Amino acid sequence: MHSRSTLRAVATAGGGALLVGALAPAALAAPAAEELTLAGPTEVMVGEEITLDLAAVAAEDLYSYAVEIAYDPALLTYVSATPGLEGGYDAAAPQEGVVTVTHTRLGTSPGLAGDLALGSLTFTAVADGDASLVATTSLVGADEALAEGPGDELTVAVSAPEPTPTETPTETPTEDPTEDPTEDPTDPDPSESEEPTTDPSESSTDGDTSGSGSSGGLATTGAQVGILAALAAAAVAVGVFLLRRKAVSDR
Repeated sequence: MHSRSTLRAVATAGGGALLVGALAPAALAAPAAEELTLAGPTEVMVGEEITLDLAAVAAEDLYSYAVEIAYDPALLTYVSATPGLEGGYDAAAPQEGVVTVTHTRLGTSPGLAGDLALGSLTFTAVADGDASLVATTSLVGADEALAEGPGDELTVAVSAPEPTPTETPTETPTEDPTEDPTEDPTDPDPSESEEPTTDPSESSTDGDTSGSGSSGGLATTGAQVGILAALAAAAVAVGVFLLRRKAVSDR
């Protein structure tokens, strides 16, 4: 059976597989945990970081453990690991597509029991797709007994960010250089509002005697005066003739 100083040396190496291989065969009491949970967001955008929490449910006599998390390196990139248990030694050994985190208590410390927060891991989403993470555990008891622990799996949907719509620049209307800026567009055309005027000096030459022009009216009045004058002269002549005839008859 190996000493606990050997466990610390194995944990310093940072490899969960080394931790398991360096231990003796299982003793009388084997460590256990009912469940291992790998919790975190299930939907993220490309470029965002993902923090996943590891926990053991109903653990018994847990002195040391190694948790191996396999992931898709095409979709995720490992960033860092944060320990969750106090009073021991923690290490992380990242490789392409796999990161192994280990913890061991020191000296004559007893094994832990109950629901335990084992730590957290941070990844960055680098491409869209369904990123699957699979966790498996190996447990070591205070008496250096070895046991295979439970595992868990989490799928994270990584989405590409929505493209930012580009705004179409608004064209500024340009003024017509030929347009008078002082002209009111609502004013009517002066040439349309003016009525044509008749030159009073113009006389009708079409021979229309029923026209309403002033020259036609004057011409008509002159003709009427001439007729009346002729009638008056004729009446005078008749009167003179009758007077002379009466004078002759009186002789």
